[in-house]
Amino acid sequence: MIRAILDTNVLASGISGVRQPNSAPGELLRRWRRRTFVLILSEYLLRQLERTLGKRYFVSKVSPGQINPFLATIHAQGEMTTVSDPVRRIATHPEDDLILAAVASAQVDYLVTGDRQLQALQSHRRTEIVSPAEFIAILDAAR
Repeated sequence: MIRAILDTNVLASGISGVRQPNSAPGELLRRWRRRTFVLILSEYLLRQLERTLGKRYFVSKVSPGQINPFLATIHAQGEMTTVSDPVRRIATHPEDDLILAAVASAQVDYLVTGDRQLQALQSHRRTEIVSPAEFIAILDAAR
């Protein structure tokens, strides 16, 4: 089964777009719920997601009644990785190095992100870095 880390921007956009048929991040959450890939998480990613979903932009788009069950679901059904392989000065932002460290530690197949600077890396070790739309195409091809 395909193993992937969805970056915070994809997870946060996914919760606000899960009911929108044209939302690629929303479609990825629907596919994850159908178990078409394994979602890998790290403590850093979860903390960053909780902070992001608490920002005014998301609070205005998604109710706490949606956020809390979503967070509980990914905690319960996502696969946690322990970061054991630190990464430094690969990404343009230090916080992105923490995502790449989770990618390296978990040895996932894909990092799915909307961050164009991370996408520009194209890969990190054996992990491909792709956009949400590209990942949907990959999942379609794997069927």
